[in-house]
Amino acid sequence: MEGMMLLEDAFAKCGKGKDFFGGDTIGYLDIALGSFLGWLRASEKMANIKLLDETKTPGLFGWAQRFSSNAAVKDVIPETEKLVELVKMMAAQCRRRPGWTRLRGGSRQTLGPDWRSMALSPSLLISITALVRSAEDVSASKLSALKTDRSSETPSWLESNLIFLANSQRTVPNELRLEGKVAIITGGASGIGETTARLFARHGAKIIIADVQDDLGWAVCKDIGTDENVTYVHCNVTVDHDVKNAVDTAMSKYGKLDIMYNNAGIPGKLDFTIQGLDYEDLKKVFDVNVYGAFLGAKHAASVMIPAKKGVILFTASLGTVLAGTSPHSYAASKYAVVGLTKNLCVELGQHGIRVNCISPGALPTPLLSNAFGMEKSTFEGLLCEAANLKGVVPTAEDVAEAAVFLGSDESKYLSGINLVVDGGYSTTNQHFSLLLHSQMS
Repeated sequence: MEGMMLLEDAFAKCGKGKDFFGGDTIGYLDIALGSFLGWLRASEKMANIKLLDETKTPGLFGWAQRFSSNAAVKDVIPETEKLVELVKMMAAQCRRRPGWTRLRGGSRQTLGPDWRSMALSPSLLISITALVRSAEDVSASKLSALKTDRSSETPSWLESNLIFLANSQRTVPNELRLEGKVAIITGGASGIGETTARLFARHGAKIIIADVQDDLGWAVCKDIGTDENVTYVHCNVTVDHDVKNAVDTAMSKYGKLDIMYNNAGIPGKLDFTIQGLDYEDLKKVFDVNVYGAFLGAKHAASVMIPAKKGVILFTASLGTVLAGTSPHSYAASKYAVVGLTKNLCVELGQHGIRVNCISPGALPTPLLSNAFGMEKSTFEGLLCEAANLKGVVPTAEDVAEAAVFLGSDESKYLSGINLVVDGGYSTTNQHFSLLLHSQMS
């Protein structure tokens, strides 16, 4: 069973005393199991099951006993015995390890070796979610609507993650490649920025989402994690004070800034002719795409230079390596971003700061599909038809994965590059290639 495999993996990893987002917020496995029972109750089979003690919270062995002794649980989860075995195993390990810590009433408390609870990482929640979803009567919609019976005892960060993880189709990365890092992502409320924010968080980074879409930004923050791990700030990247405030927020809240991802951008008017381009559109595009990127780099550098380290990233475009694929104002603005990347690489390299940019091919993001006036599915089909790399649908996650790589220590000696994420589209003349193949066939 896939759920059991994920659960075993989580049990193997979750004794590290850190939560999924790389911080030291500690939850409890018994709370997770309580929520697990709540999920089971969402199914019709479990609607009338009463396993929760009204007077006290059982320890791990208590939960294991309740699982193993209840036939109704076994009906829903066929491999209950395996779950019980894993719970008992981890309880025993926990009792042998002194010094587990938890947060209680805002202060840290060290627990003795006989404490029967253990540290919880949301990777365990994802595993439990996968396990529960294997039960035929438990649907994602029921999980999303669920309020656990012990919500008064459940930390708010845990409750919000239960809802998010119930609908998540992604598992925890095998390795937290950005653990302990602090990142600002401009344009992080939607599209590539939102996807990158979610992936950064899954890799252990603390995130500042900077955007002008306030409602979307707050919603993304709520989905991703807690106030300890993700923060939203209103930020118009063309306003110096707004960008400075985003950097100041990172410094005041987390004490450092490791990654500045200048992702915010606009396509401008979709007119590919020089006659159709006017000053107002050109200025608007350059204000956001170039001046906004410049401000992000400037204020990030002001705190990274004293630290003698940091990563500055930009989102450029396929239009920087393949002409004629975007309007003149947009192409010119992204060429400027590539030039800024290379110049900053030279200057800031002396301070241990790496500067790179990512040039995505066309993606079925809300920004582009709306700009072309197409439904996402229609636009996606068009992109797949034109793609060089067949059998793969280009997504914002492909760009986010590139950002994780460039932001992580895996790329510690990469600077000044323009990483093109286009499935090889820019490497060949598509029309000539098709013509050549047709003549030879």
